[in-house]
Amino acid sequence: MSAQPSSPAAETAAETAPPQVSMTLEEALAYGLECHRADDLDQAEAVYQAVLQRQPERAEVLNWLGILKHQRGELAAPAALMRRVIELQPEADGVWNNLGNVLLQLEEVDEAGAAFRRSIELVPTPEAWANLARVFRRHQDAGRSERAARNALALAPEHGPATHNLALALILQHRFDEGVETALRAMQLLA
Repeated sequence: MSAQPSSPAAETAAETAPPQVSMTLEEALAYGLECHRADDLDQAEAVYQAVLQRQPERAEVLNWLGILKHQRGELAAPAALMRRVIELQPEADGVWNNLGNVLLQLEEVDEAGAAFRRSIELVPTPEAWANLARVFRRHQDAGRSERAARNALALAPEHGPATHNLALALILQHRFDEGVETALRAMQLLA
């Protein structure tokens, strides 16, 4: 039997079709993370979604997708994704911290504080302590905000956000000289 000649339309479609690329899931994830770091959020999201279609309980991908959506200014979707990660991996300290940041933007201050505290219970980081200082400041508790900021600085003396939070806590306590000096230090660290 002889092969039938293809039509010109079929040849044009074959020439313009994107090439098929085969990757393992790990290679796809590495590519997705590379896109994410390069701020190609559309491509990164497409990769994350494709991986989650095959492995819907892949905790790190759910977290990265939540971070990506948060970068886009979304709040409800990242909170839901990060809560799902915590269901899958309750000991994921960084995810607790990320969830706290999203909840703080959603004005769920008490829930954010609980998330930051849980992150600190798992692994005390300067980021979680600095974030908890923000929660205390929102509650007008400058003394506890100061202590949280100092805990962050005990872990990382050059931590800009913690230094900024300490400056604000000091100023709220009318310790203006110390607060202004600390604020100037924070400006240097955050520059």
